[in-house]
Amino acid sequence: MANTSFGNAAYDLTNTVVAPQRKERQEPQRREEPKRQPERRTEAQPRVRPQQGISLFAVSGFAAIALMAVLVLTSYVQLNSVYAATSTMEDYLADLVEEEASLKSEYNDLFDTATLQEAAEEAGLVQPSSSQKVYLEMAEPDNAIVYEQKEDPGLIEQVAEDLQSFWRSVLTYFAR
Repeated sequence: MANTSFGNAAYDLTNTVVAPQRKERQEPQRREEPKRQPERRTEAQPRVRPQQGISLFAVSGFAAIALMAVLVLTSYVQLNSVYAATSTMEDYLADLVEEEASLKSEYNDLFDTATLQEAAEEAGLVQPSSSQKVYLEMAEPDNAIVYEQKEDPGLIEQVAEDLQSFWRSVLTYFAR
């Protein structure tokens, strides 16, 4: 059965190719490994990252963010104080409008034209005659001179004044 095959080649008698015999497999020759010295186990040293410097850009960025946060908080403080002042002023305005209405009605009741003429006649007051009236004509037009005019503060003085006002409002808000 060594030379048997199945299929089309089984009937080809002219086929003289014979399947090669299997050779037993030979084990490869082992080479002797050179003798190694036994490995010494050392304890693993933990890796330490080198210390990195802090970036000046990062520090300035954090400082800018902190400054902006403080500015936002203080602007909220100012906004809150403006709202409180507006509310107080609106209440005060409503009181003044009410007082104005009552004073106008009182004024109209007390100072009637007929009542005033009667009071003037009782006091002995009379209308001036034409000889008592004096008209003054001036050749030059009127003008006004303003003394003690304040100068506009410079930019530095204005900024300093604004900062003082800002800090006063912050201190008064947190002093409550």
